[in-house]
Order: sequence, then C-alpha cells, then structure tokens
Amino acid sequence: MDSYTPEEREFDKNVVFSLMHFNELTDVTKFIEEYKWDRDKIFDMFLDVILNNPQLFFVHYKSIKMVGWKIDGDPTLRYGVTGYKFSIKECEYPQRKAELDKVVAEAMEYASVSDDPVEKARRLHDFIVRTCEYDEKAAAETDPSPLARTVYSVLVRRKAVCEGYMMGYRYLLREAGIRSEEVLSDPMNHCWNYVKIGENWYHVDVTWDDPIYNGKNPEIFPILYDHFLLSDKAFRAMGHSDWDVRGLPAATDTRFDWHYWGSGFDLIYLINYIIVSIQKCYVYLKARQNKDARN
Repeated sequence: MDSYTPEEREFDKNVVFSLMHFNELTDVTKFIEEYKWDRDKIFDMFLDVILNNPQLFFVHYKSIKMVGWKIDGDPTLRYGVTGYKFSIKECEYPQRKAELDKVVAEAMEYASVSDDPVEKARRLHDFIVRTCEYDEKAAAETDPSPLARTVYSVLVRRKAVCEGYMMGYRYLLREAGIRSEEVLSDPMNHCWNYVKIGENWYHVDVTWDDPIYNGKNPEIFPILYDHFLLSDKAFRAMGHSDWDVRGLPAATDTRFDWHYWGSGFDLIYLINYIIVSIQKCYVYLKARQNKDARN
C-alpha cells in the first residue's frame, strides 16, 4: 500500500468506504473515465484493497464483476464493481471485530517469544494449525459459504477451507510485520500464501500442513512443516503446480527446503521428515536430468 500512486490511494479509500458501509455496489466510474483504468486494473486493485485492509475481513471477493448503468436524465454511463459477498450483517460488525481482535491478540502473544521473522512465521503457522479445523462440509459444496472463506472463519469460527486458511495466515503475518501475498492455482482449485522473509519469497500452505486436512488425528500426529517456507522446486515436489504469483519474484532460495523444524526426538515427525525429503530429492534429480537432457 505504501507504493500506491495517488490515484491508487484514492481508489483504496473509495473502496474501503463503500465496503465498510456494506454497499453491494462500488462506483468506480471516475477511475475508468478519468484515469483510464481498464477492467483488469480495477479488479486487481479491488483485490489488493481487500487483502491490504484487515478491517474488511468480512468481504468475500471471488465473484466480483463489472456492471454499467445510467441515471435517468443523465446520458453518462457509470461503472461499478459488484458480486462480492458479506459474511456478516452490518449490525454484527462491532461484535465480530471485537471477537477477531481478541484472537489476533492471542496469536500475537504466542508469536512474541522471538523477534526472528522466521520463528514468528512458524509460530503463527502453528497457531492456525492447532486451532482451526478444515471444513470438509463447506469444501464439498460447489460454492462454499463466505463464512468458511474469511479471516473470521479461520480465527474465530475455527473452521475453514483453504481460502480461509490463507486469509487468516496473511492477516496474522501482516500484524507481525511480515509481508504475505495470495497464490492461486486454478487447476488445483486451491490457494496458499507467498511469504517474504528478508529479500526472498517462500511458499507456505497452512491448509495442507493441518493434520485434519489430511485425515489424520491431530492428537496423534504432530504439526508438520511439509509446506512451510519452501522454494518453487520443493513445492512442486509436494504436489503443487500451475500457480500464479501475480508478477512477484520466483521462490528460488532453498535454505528451508531441508530444514528440520522438529524439537527433540519425535519418531512420527522424523519418519515424515525423511519421506518428504525423499520426495523433494526425487524432484530435484528429475529436474537436473531434464536440464542435462536439454543441454
């Protein structure tokens, strides 16, 4: 948001005002007519505004669309963004925001044991895995309820699908001063986080690190880090593919790909760590073979 142009800051203010008043349509005529923004620019900025303003946690934005209309007696064609959904009613906002703030404070306290951004990112990852359950019922729906896909769903309701996990983790990272962006994979119908530590970017999929998501008993299986701070190569080894990071740099740093995040001797964790390492090694060797073949 700090890098926004004056026009983009104006757009941010306009959208936040509209959504905080629970308007079902946001007028963007000025940005199309005066600033000559196209549809893609409008949609990209609308998404950025929602993701960069935590107070908009109740807005589900996946189905946004552009509409045009005219006012009686005025020949000017006006444009607006609509199609987004609200997971709560306007009258519920104060209570829901207070509930959310309480949980965020708990998560920040849990992460406050270290100033190291890597350790903060790990502990916030753990906070969500320990407290949130994958919403299998919502995931089975063709169009899951917004209630399962928001920051509120993962942090307060504590039951969410992948979008909720991503939004909740992004929210907490932001509060901790760590930049995170959304990663989308249309073929996988899935999303996760792209996290910046120092000058490097890494993939984090909190959903797939939740034992419940993988059908495991969280009381028996410890928190795993199979999808935590991985490079592109390692993430492909874990089964992810065809993602879009919206023009951000590739995740090339591999320092955490082989990192052992366990503490002490945990047999189940150690066995899983070995299996995952073999998977990653296989992908690395396969990529090397393909490179040698091309040369």
